[in-house]
Amino acid sequence: SGRITLLTRQCVELGVELCEAPPPALPCALVLALPRPPALRRILKSATALGVKRVALIDSARVEGSFWQSSQISSEKIEEQIHLGLEQARDTIPPEISLHRSFPRFVERELPSWLSGARGWVGHPGALAPCPHAATGSSVLIVGPEGGFVPHEIEALEAQGVQPISLGPRPLSIDTAVIALLARLAP
Repeated sequence: SGRITLLTRQCVELGVELCEAPPPALPCALVLALPRPPALRRILKSATALGVKRVALIDSARVEGSFWQSSQISSEKIEEQIHLGLEQARDTIPPEISLHRSFPRFVERELPSWLSGARGWVGHPGALAPCPHAATGSSVLIVGPEGGFVPHEIEALEAQGVQPISLGPRPLSIDTAVIALLARLAP
């Protein structure tokens, strides 16, 4: 509910009282190799609407260097998509977004803390294990660029205890794969 607390010719101030708690967060963090800017917009909006509260955008061998110069990774553009996702879900708590320009540094220095107390999954074309359904506990979903991570990146993730998983034999776009994987892992 809201109440107008100040009304002048230049502005309106509202006092807002939130009467309901936001929907529960999805117990899954997302680590995403920076995709093409249009796909990034769709993923951020949808992942936020699904309740993801922590997102890392990382570099990878197959990430185009020009993606890092895109205006779509500016804080204003990221916040815009997050707000759209929050509105869709009637949520009030935005996710934490971080940018990591070095794959090895992220995997060796950051990922272990992300995986502390959580199960790690990497969606990867050709993985033998199917994506689990309604995973219990906390998890970290890692999704590579179009075409997936290169072999030495998969090996680095597996060395951290991350398990490769698949959605089957059909090639999917990154934005479709991320949402399908999050939906499968959701309790």
